This record gives sequence, structure tokens and C-alpha cells, in this order.
Amino acid sequence: MKRFVFFLTGLALAGCSTVRAEADVSKDEALAAIARVEQESGGRLGVALRANGGDLKLSYRGDERFALCSTFKVLLAARVLQLRESHALENRNLTYDESDIAGWAPYAKEHLAEGAMSVEAAAEYAVKQSDNTAANLLLDATGGPSSLTRWFGRNGDSETRLDRNEPELNSNDAGDPRDTTTPEAISESFRRALFGNILDAEYRGTLLGWMAESPFGTARLRAGMPQAWPKGSKTGTCAKPGQGEVNDVAWFQTPDGEEYILAAYLDRPAGDKADAERALAKVGRIAADWVSQQD
Repeated sequence: MKRFVFFLTGLALAGCSTVRAEADVSKDEALAAIARVEQESGGRLGVALRANGGDLKLSYRGDERFALCSTFKVLLAARVLQLRESHALENRNLTYDESDIAGWAPYAKEHLAEGAMSVEAAAEYAVKQSDNTAANLLLDATGGPSSLTRWFGRNGDSETRLDRNEPELNSNDAGDPRDTTTPEAISESFRRALFGNILDAEYRGTLLGWMAESPFGTARLRAGMPQAWPKGSKTGTCAKPGQGEVNDVAWFQTPDGEEYILAAYLDRPAGDKADAERALAKVGRIAADWVSQQD
């Protein structure tokens, strides 16, 4: 397994400049800017910005429910890595065939002739490529969606829940609590997985690296942040006509070494996917501007 270890604390960023507005932006002004992004999008936008220490810095509709879509896959991978770390789950091959291809599954399709992928490969490509089949194989190997939900609870998250496998979990039906989270809850779960003590430093670095290496999400939150800042993200997209949702949860580090989790969920935007991604990029810029002005 590739070990992509980030040494986030004290990372030197030569030549990196922060993002500063001409005048400092207050928290209320930052939230008002997010509200304008929501209004322009025509949808419902939920945002939570959380510092490494756990402090909630910004929250806009942060306690409202949104469909997870594929953002759960980072937490699924974190659980798998935790099981690997404790030797409770061997790096065995997970077998599959064409009937297991669940919509978006680039890695599984590429290796279909082999008929199997390892546990660690499934975790890697569930995050890096958002492979649905890889995620389903991991869910099956670890007790299913309800088992993952119980793991959320054991790690302090009583809001996030997974009820179904891919692709059914993406239905995003109005008022359906299944397969949902809140921006505040998911930002804290990501913080614990990426910066807390759920995993040892090596596995945390592995997970951070997978998110940084993912080619998806570069047009979402990360697009609004300075290029030189270390960062990574996990996207989620529910594409049912009339019930779409475009999401992203990112980690990033400022030049002074401060680390953050930013979660943004945009439900039923009026425009197309590209429009929704531009809205999330604006959220990324607002958050980057705001944290750059904090002491």
C-alpha cells in the first residue's frame, strides 16, 4: 500500500501568500457572503468551517440535513484503515463480477477481468476515484451501512447515518432522513478522522494523501483556495433529475500551519453541475479569505 505521509505541522511554504481583502471581513460578513452564494445558486446551501482543534468557526445552515452522496467514502476508508491498523481486517482480496458494478466504478471496471481488488485498494479508490463498487465491497466486508453508522456514533457523531449502498443512497428524496448528515457533524467527523486520534499518523497521512491526489473536486472548494496551500477533498454528487445535490468536504492548511475542515452541501441548485461547482468554489474563497484574516 502506498504510504503518502503529510507532515502538516511546520510545513514550509516558500513564496506562498495569504488571501487578504482590503478590509478585514467579520464573521457576519462572511456568512452574509455565503448567503449570497446560496441565493445566486437557487438552491439550499449548508456550510461548516472547523479548525483542527474542533472549534466551529463558520456555520451556515450547519445543523440542517443534507444527503451524503459520496462524501461518506472518506469515513468508510478511515474505518477500514482503523481495522487494518488493529489487524481486525486482513488485506484480503474482495471478489466481484459484472453484476457488482454499481454505476460510477472506474477502478472496478478497469480490473473487472481480475475479478478482485484488495481491501486497501478498495479504500484508496473509493476515496481517490469515488468508485461505487469499491465502496460497496468495503461496506459488505465491514458489516454494511448500519455498522458504519454505529461506528460514526462510537466516534461522537450521532447525526451522520448511512442506510443504503451505492447507488441507491443518492436518491436525495425530500424529507428522507436516510443517508444524510449535517455540515457541522460531517466536518467534525472528518476532523477526527484526518487530524484526530482515530488513526495513527501514518494512516492519517495516507488518507490525507488520497484526498489530495484525487482529480475530482478541483473545481469545487479547492478551486477557491490559494494554489500553494496544501489541501484535498472528497466530493459527493447526487444526480437524480430535480433532486440533485453537489457537495464537497475539504481539508486545507494555511501558511502559518493552521489546519481546517470545510464542508459545503448544495441541495437542488437551479443551474447545472458546473454552476454548482462554481458556487462551491466561491465558498472556498470566502473561507480562505476569512481564515487568512484571523490571528
